[in-house]
Amino acid sequence: MTFEHEVHRVRIFSRDEIGRALSAAGFAFSMRRSYGSYRLLPGDVAVVAERQ
Repeated sequence: MTFEHEVHRVRIFSRDEIGRALSAAGFAFSMRRSYGSYRLLPGDVAVVAERQ
């Protein structure tokens, strides 16, 4: 099967929206500006979450 046209929809969430959703779902979390030694692009954030 081949595709001639693909559509990818992306929704951008604010850090506050992500934090509220994770807290409401019962997660403890931290947001970081890097992933290991890799510094993320401006505006990007890595989220480390653990179910409480």
